This record gives sequence, C-alpha cells and structure tokens, in this order.
Amino acid sequence: MLLAMALVLLAGCDRQPAAPVISEQTVRARQAAQVPEETRRHWMFLNQVRQDDALNRSIHRTLLTEEKQLGVVLYATVKPEAVEDVIRQAMTEMARKFRGEDVSVLVYMTATPPRRIGLARLDGKTGTITYTPVTTGHRAVRISTGSCAFFYFAGGAKNQISNRSRPRGTAAANH
Repeated sequence: MLLAMALVLLAGCDRQPAAPVISEQTVRARQAAQVPEETRRHWMFLNQVRQDDALNRSIHRTLLTEEKQLGVVLYATVKPEAVEDVIRQAMTEMARKFRGEDVSVLVYMTATPPRRIGLARLDGKTGTITYTPVTTGHRAVRISTGSCAFFYFAGGAKNQISNRSRPRGTAAANH
C-alpha cells in the first residue's frame, strides 16, 4: 500500500527533460576544432616524427596543452644529458617541414603527471633552434581523457639561458 502511494506521488512530479548525452568522440571533435590549423599541422607532423624509428625510443607521446601549446613527453630512459640532442633532432625535422614558421614545443619527462623539463623553439626567420631547460619541475594536470590529452601546469621558474650560449664541445653524445 505504501509503495503504491509512493508511485502515485512520483508519477505526479514534474519531470525535467533529460540532459542530452554527449559522446566522448563529440567532445574530442569539439576540442580539436578549437585548435588553430597551424598548431594541428605541427602536432600531426610531430606525431610522425615520434613514430620515426630514430626517435621511437625517446619520445613517448605528444600532447596539446589547454593553452593549445604543443608538447612532447620523453621516456624516462632518456638521460638528462641526451634530452637536448633528442629535442634538437625532432626540431630539425620540424624546421625542414615548416620553413619560415615559428614552432614552440614544451618538453616533459614521463611521470604521473608529466614533469615539464624544458622548452624548444624554432625561429622561422633564422632557422635557429634553442632548447631552454626548466630549473624546477612544472607538474602537468590532465583535464580530459581519450586520445587527445589536454594539460595545464602548476609552479616552477624556468632557466632563461639559451643553449646557444653554452660553450662549444659540451653537447651531450647521441644515445
């Protein structure tokens, strides 16, 4: 009897229309549509570079930050002294493909969440590639799931010294 009364009361309640269900694919498509075309082209090519055999042992994955900045996450097996050479190799490929375009790539080491370790820049006018290491760790915080990873970052000051000012003969050997 009590159950019947509860059902009658529930039937009389105003029903609110259900919120539309949005698939994860739709969310990813909307996020990708917000990324500038130039950044998308750079990201797609960087993924091709990552899949290249020469770098396949170094670059774990690529990512795009919430601020639409391109990034690479290196495997933890990449030694700190080899990071610049790995990044310089990837940026050299970017320079060949995108002549005259400026490209910036944030560099992370595999961790949970990824730890920012530097910034690589390609000056499109001069073709100059610089890598600036971060002196304190920036931690990335993942804000979405799926095949498109978006991150935002907290803390840390970065070293503003360009590697062009590093004395010759101090470059790390390729591994």
